[in-house]
Amino acid sequence: MKLAEFEQHFDAFWKERYALYDPSTNHWSRARADTEARQQCRDMLMEYARESQKVGISRQNKNKAQRLFEELGVDPTTLEFPGANQAAEPWAAKQTLATSKGRIMYLERKTSKNYGEAVIGRVTASKSGRTLYYGGMAFQHIKDAASNYRCVETGEHYWISGCKHDGSDRLFGERVPILIDDDVRSEYWCRIRNLPECKDKRAV
Repeated sequence: MKLAEFEQHFDAFWKERYALYDPSTNHWSRARADTEARQQCRDMLMEYARESQKVGISRQNKNKAQRLFEELGVDPTTLEFPGANQAAEPWAAKQTLATSKGRIMYLERKTSKNYGEAVIGRVTASKSGRTLYYGGMAFQHIKDAASNYRCVETGEHYWISGCKHDGSDRLFGERVPILIDDDVRSEYWCRIRNLPECKDKRAV
């Protein structure tokens, strides 16, 4: 599949499934957040497609990019990327920059039980630092007793913070597993936890 064709397919998919629109608010004040979130999601898919063409697609513990490609009905190994002598797509260059500046962080979705699903993954930030991006979603900073960010797309509250060296990331100490994204697992265990022998563990 040509990249231009994928772009059109992805944009239609995003508009139908994820684009922001709330008639009770000023839509245009949120348009930039939607554009940035869409860009982050597209960059994540491009990175996954490139990696899948190098090492193949994992058939276990599907990550967010793989699930999105399945929703799109696109095989990432069929995407035709520019050759070595061609100019790279602007958003591909942006992903390289975002990855280099990204930070491994803890994200916990807050629920009525005061704790919910949690993951450790790579998060990027806006220039102001008040908006974070992860997994194609944008999170805006808020002040709340049990959360510090709100997902722009869903309105759900999250607790997002740097990872602790002792692994005690749960806000209230609950003994509930925390999943670790495939692309940060080795770095998390070796650099943050200083436990290289655990680098293949998928959860804390």
